[in-house]
Amino acid sequence: MLRRRVPALAAFLLLLLTGIAAMLPLRISEPRPASAPNGDFSAARAVAQLDHIAKVPHPAGSAAQSDVREYLVGELRKLGLRPEVQTRVAPSDADSPAVVGSVSNVHATIPGKQPTGRVLVVAHYDSVPIAPGAGDDGSNVAAILEIARVLESDTGKATWVSDGDTSQPAVGKLLTGEPARFEDRVPALDDAVLANGAAKAAPLDTPRTKNASATEAGGVRTIRVRIQAPADAHTIDVHADTRAHQILDATVEGAKLTGSPKHPQGAWNWSFGYAAPPADGIDVVIRTRGQGPLPLRVVSTAAGLPDGVGAPTLAADQSWASWPSVAGQTFVVRTFRL
Repeated sequence: MLRRRVPALAAFLLLLLTGIAAMLPLRISEPRPASAPNGDFSAARAVAQLDHIAKVPHPAGSAAQSDVREYLVGELRKLGLRPEVQTRVAPSDADSPAVVGSVSNVHATIPGKQPTGRVLVVAHYDSVPIAPGAGDDGSNVAAILEIARVLESDTGKATWVSDGDTSQPAVGKLLTGEPARFEDRVPALDDAVLANGAAKAAPLDTPRTKNASATEAGGVRTIRVRIQAPADAHTIDVHADTRAHQILDATVEGAKLTGSPKHPQGAWNWSFGYAAPPADGIDVVIRTRGQGPLPLRVVSTAAGLPDGVGAPTLAADQSWASWPSVAGQTFVVRTFRL
């Protein structure tokens, strides 16, 4: 019951920013600038990647190509994906003369929501020996990075929710939707049914991961990752989806944590919170048993509400910090697959 966690309030507002993958309609449009919303494909953001992808010639097998490959892997990991480098020996398609060489493909998967088949997005990240390869094929590699960023980033959706009295005019006008549950975004909200309403999106910083890696032995995967909270977050909560995984144990900044039940009921049944997270992040090691990547949902909490989202205007002698419990806080939610 939510009231075990949150005392009764006169009214409080929480802004939930979701990190659900966006599916955009296919259409021809003018190139979008770098200031375009996070959920939109931005040609300017894609072109900026060429400074790293097509700065110098980087033919297959060269040190420069290795640098590009490391950059691509790093960018995909920043998005919460698990890129793999698949090295193979492959012949050319030409009948004669035969050419055989070593190739290293960078492969990453974004799981879909519906069983409609697979979509492959492919480009080559090497260049000819005498040119940096912006047109062949750096621009398409950059486009793939931007597509992945759009699919894995914030959609621009935001929601007001409240467990308090909605009769106050400044609050009630924001909560026009049917009461609903939001544990699919913030697991800690459990099964609480909350008053809510659509909110104006704001360009907020989101939780991030660095240096993610995984090893496996004897059916047990050991995941190592550094999790960084937005600069203004006073708390982060990390939830593991336990529907297809059992968490055996974990350490957070060296502190040992116990695992999840062997047969949990429902999802997100293992979690921890971290107060006052350091700016450079926290080191997390998780030992798990299960199939496929482990979904980790990171929820950051910051005091106050962003500017420009239509929040109620408080009187000069009022502040959100003076309201009871969690009034006037912002949750930013992002899910990673490790």
